[in-house]
Amino acid sequence: MDRRQSGGGGEAGAFLDAALAVMELPLEPELRPRVVMHLETALAMARLVSTFPLPDEAEPAPVYQPGDAAPGDVETGSVRP
Repeated sequence: MDRRQSGGGGEAGAFLDAALAVMELPLEPELRPRVVMHLETALAMARLVSTFPLPDEAEPAPVYQPGDAAPGDVETGSVRP
């Protein structure tokens, strides 16, 4: 039986089927429900982030740059705007 006929999964299932086909990767049928579940969770998290309203004046967070400080030093890194 074809993977796509063996169980739904909706949008995540369709994405999984397409990705497996493109990458030519096998997936054991008993693992498919778990993979679909994790894809659905990732999709739900992405929707929360992408739909969060931000004002136009919102600025991105600074980028952390690890420093060369010795262990125990107070300053262990720097922040670059």
